[in-house]
Amino acid sequence: MGSFYDNALVTAPLERVVQTLRSNGATGLAVAIAPGWTIVYPHENFDAASLSQALDTSVLTADVHDSDVLWLQIWTAGSLVHEYCNAPTYFADEFDDIDGVPHGRVQFGDGEERWLPVGPIGVQTRPFEVFAVGEPDTDALLAALSNKPLDPETPTYEEGYLFANGLHWDAMAALGLPARLLTTGYIYLSHANAPGMDYSAFIPFGNAVQPNPESPQPVRRFTQEQMMMVREQSRMQVTLSGGPRDGEVEWVPFLAMLNGIDSGDGGSYRHVVDPDDSGTNAWIYTPGEPVSNHPWPEELGFGA
Repeated sequence: MGSFYDNALVTAPLERVVQTLRSNGATGLAVAIAPGWTIVYPHENFDAASLSQALDTSVLTADVHDSDVLWLQIWTAGSLVHEYCNAPTYFADEFDDIDGVPHGRVQFGDGEERWLPVGPIGVQTRPFEVFAVGEPDTDALLAALSNKPLDPETPTYEEGYLFANGLHWDAMAALGLPARLLTTGYIYLSHANAPGMDYSAFIPFGNAVQPNPESPQPVRRFTQEQMMMVREQSRMQVTLSGGPRDGEVEWVPFLAMLNGIDSGDGGSYRHVVDPDDSGTNAWIYTPGEPVSNHPWPEELGFGA
């Protein structure tokens, strides 16, 4: 299970940012990282466009999905001026060549449909340089945005970053920014359990609570319906093993990985990680055990 987080870097003083967010009815946390630089960790009612317009400044929003996708947007004075994504076709439902370049069709939640190229988009260093503290390392920034890690110790997949978090970390570090503070989000901070973190520096706004290592917030739990809403676009292809549907290939929601698939005869198929040390996963048939009997994996923070 990968990380899910979002945050926003604002080129404005902490006091002005928090005051504006409170007046807009937003909820979350904020922290100053340098004079005139503020990180916002939104929880509710956050609008980067209106914040950048109200402060007449620039806002860099980051959204990481399952440690696979990093989507960066730059807003200036209310307008979207630049977008970056390391894997824009992650949720594509159709692929085709356009002018000899592989593209995927992506449908967004607001009904917008776009054909996007396979591979990183928005690979430009200049739009990000306004957020740098000090002199940016443009070579390192370009390498990160291009999905080409420079550090040989970086976990990789097909010569690119294995985790979008790592790409995000390197890009922010290349701008002279505190990468640790920019690769996390509100939920993680509210747990207040990261070693060495100065939680007293975080300013809550709206209904947010000051993170306190002495009394951390409980781990957030999700109902099955909430998980389906969050991951409704995430589907995977599985091959069932054993039972009445042996060998059948099926596209199933991500949620099935947590809870299983009913077989139709009172049994079910359960996702098992590397059952035979072969390096692959399997869907194993279990007779007489419906999906409703499967417990939620508590270690992942799921459940009612």
